[in-house]
Amino acid sequence: MVLLFASALIGQQTLEQRIASRITLDNGYGDYVRAAEIVEDGNFGAYQLWLGYKFRRHTLENEADQPLIPPGVDASDPYLEVERKMVDRYGACNRLIQAGNLKQVYDPRTTYSASTKFPELAPFKALARLEAAAAQVDFAEGRSNSAVSTLIGEITFSRKLCAGPVLSRFVGIACQTIGLSVINEHLPQLSLYDAKSLEKVSSDSAGDSTLTRDAIRRDNQIALAEVAKLFEHPSGYLAASGTNDDDGRISSACQAVAKLSRNDRDDVHSLVMGAIQNFDDGICAELVGPESGWSFDAPEQTDNDLSTKRGLANEIVDLVTMRGSEGQLLRLEGKIRTQMHLLYLHSKAIQFRWLHGHLPDKIEDFTAASERSDPFSKQSYRYERTADWYKLTSAGFGGFGEIALKYVASGGSGGAGTASPAVGNGQP
Repeated sequence: MVLLFASALIGQQTLEQRIASRITLDNGYGDYVRAAEIVEDGNFGAYQLWLGYKFRRHTLENEADQPLIPPGVDASDPYLEVERKMVDRYGACNRLIQAGNLKQVYDPRTTYSASTKFPELAPFKALARLEAAAAQVDFAEGRSNSAVSTLIGEITFSRKLCAGPVLSRFVGIACQTIGLSVINEHLPQLSLYDAKSLEKVSSDSAGDSTLTRDAIRRDNQIALAEVAKLFEHPSGYLAASGTNDDDGRISSACQAVAKLSRNDRDDVHSLVMGAIQNFDDGICAELVGPESGWSFDAPEQTDNDLSTKRGLANEIVDLVTMRGSEGQLLRLEGKIRTQMHLLYLHSKAIQFRWLHGHLPDKIEDFTAASERSDPFSKQSYRYERTADWYKLTSAGFGGFGEIALKYVASGGSGGAGTASPAVGNGQP
């Protein structure tokens, strides 16, 4: 989508002030925002950088690469002790997330535009990393029940924060996979009760497309509003909207619209509105249809010749919607559904282990036929016994390789959000 939503710090305003909407006490989004405000204190990032340094220090070539030591941390503190200090320092965030999870959650903004900023989304991802660290500490100290409770809360938070346009859904999916990767690292520590709890949360949300459909419809409402502004005042649209136009495509489209006669402008406007609605109806229908019918192929190239009505309409639709990127959205939605179903299968395998005193030898031992069929890869989920444990994966689809619960940061080599060895260490 070319009309990008950007986040930027504005002076010393609070996060809620930067959102520019009043958040009522009955809205759990407010609790999330208050938690996000806490991790924006300037020190949380220092903890993340230091944890990353502690984990990767064997690959660094000189001391110049060492980041600043965060407050309350000694340079000799082991990795786990740094995590524990970070979790203790930001413990209020966990309590706020728990409070927000118990409430109805909705975006406090009543309207959106192409220039709407979402400054809370980046710190929301930081909160997911904090929750993952809290679970790691609990697992390390033998409190699996507490760790699983925290991670179930993190999954709930990751889904509920998707209250805005598609950008919020992308962030929610990223947050959710961070929590799933921690579960993946600690599967042998799960109790029977833990496994039953994870079975419930995974079965409740694995196939629900409501969040993505609602996000797409919010995006398209923004698109329709922006199109109305563009056709009403094409010459002044770019300056009034404040949108990014580094490649000049929006400016070129506005100039082309401004040159049209009133009748031609109405014709192009009608074509644009119809195409946006068709896009909305098409992708939402695919999301509620059978998963085996989802298409991850690149869309057909459209004719975007600005000298023709149809071409100009196509260009405007591409500028204001996700058309052309719907395959990416479906891939991400399909991947998180696959990971949630893998979590369900893991929970069943762990329960089998406790009830029978040994791990299952094959996937048929703990699943029904319908449960082991992967609709996206159109193969069975893969279960394989190893020397001392097992491996459970999907064959993958849509350009993804083998899919497991482990989080892999974009690019597959770490980066933001990869401080913990259980959270995005760049391994497949």
